[in-house]
Order: sequence, then structure tokens, then C-alpha cells
Amino acid sequence: MSGKWNAPVDEDCPEVREYMDDLYGDPMGEAMGAPLGEFAEDFRSKHMATCKRCQEYGVENIDVIY
Repeated sequence: MSGKWNAPVDEDCPEVREYMDDLYGDPMGEAMGAPLGEFAEDFRSKHMATCKRCQEYGVENIDVIY
């Protein structure tokens, strides 16, 4: 049984909060069938590379997804 490390972003980070509010707050995105989960994951991986706050949060809350 193998898993994948998952380091979450800090939900209270201002950049994360703004992006997620914009992404999920736009009714046209969901109505048009946009892959919102893929957009959120792409943002998460790029944001984690540059945000010290989210890097520290991710290390403190790392989990394994099976």
C-alpha cells in the first residue's frame, strides 16, 4: 500500500483565501463545467513554492493520502 504526501496550504493565508474566494465564488466557473479542483491544486502547488507561511503550515500538518 503506497501513499502520497500531502502538505496543505494555510486556509488563513490572505493569498489562499483571496484565490479560493474568487475561484469558488464565481458562479460561471462551476456552471460552465470548469475543473475547479484542478485549478485549486495548480494554485496550491505554485503557491507552496513561494509562501513561507504555507510551507511551515504544510510541514506542521502533513498527511499521507492513500
